[in-house]
Amino acid sequence: MQVKKEHLREVNLKKVIVIRKDKLKLLQKW
Repeated sequence: MQVKKEHLREVNLKKVIVIRKDKLKLLQKW
């Protein structure tokens, strides 16, 4: 269970990073 939670946290962090990069790209287009 502990390992799964840690993995989920990493996956969520990666998703957040990707979303932030996408937002930055959108901002740069404007």
